[in-house]
Amino acid sequence: MLRINSIDINGIGPIFNLHLDFNPHFNIICGSNGIGKTTVLECIAQTFSYNQYSLRRNSLSNIGTWSTSFANENSEANVKETTIKVLRPYEKTETNYNYKDEALKLVYYKTNRVLSYVQVNSIAKDPTFNAFSFSDQIYEGTSFSEIKKWFINRYLWSTHSDSLCKEQLENLKLAQEIFATMSLDFSFDKVDPESFDIILNTPKGKIVLEQLSSGYISYVIVLLGIIKDIEYRFKNPHICVRDFDGVLVVDEIDVHLHPELQSKIYIALHKMLPKAQIFTSTHSPHVIQVAEPNEVIPLVADSGGNVKMNPIVNKKYGCQGWTIEEILQDVMGMKDTRSALYKKKLEKFNSALQDDNMDTARSIYEELNSMLHPDNVLRKVLEIQLIGG
Repeated sequence: MLRINSIDINGIGPIFNLHLDFNPHFNIICGSNGIGKTTVLECIAQTFSYNQYSLRRNSLSNIGTWSTSFANENSEANVKETTIKVLRPYEKTETNYNYKDEALKLVYYKTNRVLSYVQVNSIAKDPTFNAFSFSDQIYEGTSFSEIKKWFINRYLWSTHSDSLCKEQLENLKLAQEIFATMSLDFSFDKVDPESFDIILNTPKGKIVLEQLSSGYISYVIVLLGIIKDIEYRFKNPHICVRDFDGVLVVDEIDVHLHPELQSKIYIALHKMLPKAQIFTSTHSPHVIQVAEPNEVIPLVADSGGNVKMNPIVNKKYGCQGWTIEEILQDVMGMKDTRSALYKKKLEKFNSALQDDNMDTARSIYEELNSMLHPDNVLRKVLEIQLIGG
């Protein structure tokens, strides 16, 4: 078991002084660009890294530190202090290391979600790992490259009686069902016996896995990658994915995803990993809108530039009653959600009304009327203003 209880970050990246308490299951870190979302995730993951840190101290601080409070099988209140004195990427940080068990239970996916076509010529055995392999994965990010080999191995061996244990068979079944969670029109078909390609049923016919769009690929490989990595890490004994009680960190869960898939991957992770603790960052208002209030960690910079929790987000309901536009502006830091052309025409319309220039106002109204969404209530508001003018 591994749980991150809280973290204190001082002088790392854009963060000068920040304390965060975490939900034991799901944590969604959000805010504007450059606010420090990835910095928080990197601090969590690299708590258990061996002598390799991508993090650097802030140039305005003499040292950078973070303190991670975590629970494991031995204690509910462990504390790991990490100090970063280096400023430049080529400088190194020396550290003492005794966190191989924690690194084993932490899976970290960075934003590079690519699954290039790989021709498989034979069934490969699972790779072997040394004591520091998973610590290296924390630094580099866990790879998606073995997904196809793992899936083919399990699928082909599943046809042989007693070759796979019940946990492996359950995990394979879960992997096969992932494709249908994208849409009911998708499903796993087979592994082609000649090419060793994974064949999927889609609304446009059968395709190989790698022919999915980049959005579907990004969705599928995160979920398949979790199953693959849990199977590779836990062998004596094997475990079902649903029993994984470690930590999953996914930077920018929404990358490449259509808005519908952005909320679906949140739901899928909830269902797939009921015993795990999940950390992710997002730019998606759709993820924030469906999340439970105690799962959202909205970050904002105060007038002095220090990062803190955004107080505007309601702790009881989160953003579940907010519009997408409100989330974009007040959580994601987007200054305006309307185009410059629209704003310019609206200013001219209001100016014409104030000057009693009704011919100009009517002309601009017709342009605004053609620009707006067919169901936008602002159409009626502008019409009333025109009549009232």
